[in-house]
Amino acid sequence: MKNTLLLLFLLLAVPAKAQMRIFLSAGTNFQSGLYIDGFYQASKGNYVLRRDGKYSNHLFGKYFNADVLAEIRINKLIYGVTGIMASQVGYQNSFTTGSKNTSEFTCTYLGIPLLIRLNLVKGFLMDIGPVVRVPVIADLKETAIIGSVYETSDHQNIARYLTPFSLGWAWQNTFAFNRLTFTFYFMGGKTLVSDRLQSRWNLGTAFNGALKNNSLFLTDMRPHFVYQMLGIKAGLRIR
Repeated sequence: MKNTLLLLFLLLAVPAKAQMRIFLSAGTNFQSGLYIDGFYQASKGNYVLRRDGKYSNHLFGKYFNADVLAEIRINKLIYGVTGIMASQVGYQNSFTTGSKNTSEFTCTYLGIPLLIRLNLVKGFLMDIGPVVRVPVIADLKETAIIGSVYETSDHQNIARYLTPFSLGWAWQNTFAFNRLTFTFYFMGGKTLVSDRLQSRWNLGTAFNGALKNNSLFLTDMRPHFVYQMLGIKAGLRIR
């Protein structure tokens, strides 16, 4: 938090002659998904992962995206963009084979983008480039074998079992009207999941202490998951 406040202070403190503009924006995903490379297919708005049910990805308004971005002019057409991005991605899933298992996951990332902005047409801005992201909250809630005497559940913030830093990407198209902005974004990346989670997750450990995986997340999201988010946000140029 201290580093975030320091970065914001430095952005605001840059003299005007540096031709910097600062934008605030916030919005929501209207499509997002998590999957493993090579093990998914699109099916009626869901990603179908291996054999383990359907992961909803059309959840407008459930996952947010917000940022503070500073734009520095390089030449008439090209700008550099950096700042702080906060974004969410997740799923809600259930799977039934005799008994029902449910899984719900929401991951909140903080990221620092290093984007190139093209201003090819007045009022239209296109950003593209890498984003370094940190998972700050990864809320996982699961229940297995629902309705039986063996029903098991767990609910934790599993951020400490995810890659602390990962390299993602962002592509944004922004329409600017004076100080108002409207942006369509497409972002993604990859996050590694530590094997340590299984022994610390109730659905990954049998009653006798032996490892036994009843978790949809552990089955489908290891050793890593790829995430994507498509959405819209509105904003304001404050400088």
